[in-house]
Amino acid sequence: MDNDSWVSMGGDGAAPAPAPEQNQPAPEQQAPQQVEAVAPAAAPAPVQVQVVGGAPAPAQAQMQASPELQKQVTTLCIISLVCHYVPLLGIASLISTLSSVMGEAASNSISGLLSTLEFGAWIASWVLMIVARTKDKTRTFPKVLMWVYIIELILTILAIIALFVFFAAMVASCANASSGTTIDGSQFGV
Repeated sequence: MDNDSWVSMGGDGAAPAPAPEQNQPAPEQQAPQQVEAVAPAAAPAPVQVQVVGGAPAPAQAQMQASPELQKQVTTLCIISLVCHYVPLLGIASLISTLSSVMGEAASNSISGLLSTLEFGAWIASWVLMIVARTKDKTRTFPKVLMWVYIIELILTILAIIALFVFFAAMVASCANASSGTTIDGSQFGV
C-alpha cells in the first residue's frame, strides 16, 4: 500500500488506519489481501518518582488509607492482642480453680482441652496480625505488634533451651552424686 491510502490519527502514537476505498467489490469477490504487520504502540512515558532518604516515596493515595481501613486494621490488631494474651491469664486461673473443685483427673482432661484452645487462639493471633499487616503496610500498630510477637517467640525459644540445659546439668549432677563423684571428677568427702 502506498502513503496515500493511510490516514493519520493525529500524532497520538496510535497506528494509522487505512483510508476507505471508493469502489470496493463485494466481500465474496475480493481476492485475499496481505495484511501488513503494525508495530506495537510505544511504551508510556516513564513516571517520575520523588526519592526521599534513598527510597522512593509512595504515591499520595497509598499514604492516606481510608478511615474505614484504618479502623478495620486497628480492630484486627486489638482482636489479635486479645487472642494472644487473654487465654494465658484466664486458662491458668481456670485450671487451678478446676483442680481444687473437681479433682485431679477431671481437671487434667479439661486442661488438655483448654490448652488446645489456647494454642488455637495463639495461632489466630498470628494470623490476624499478618492480615492486619497486609491490609495496611503504613500503619505502625501492626508493625509493632509483629515485632512484639517475634521477640516474644524468640525469648520463649531461648527460655526453653535454657531449661533443657539446666535440667540436663541437674540430671548429670544427680547421676554423679549417686556414684560418689562431683561434676569435676573429685570424690565426695575427700
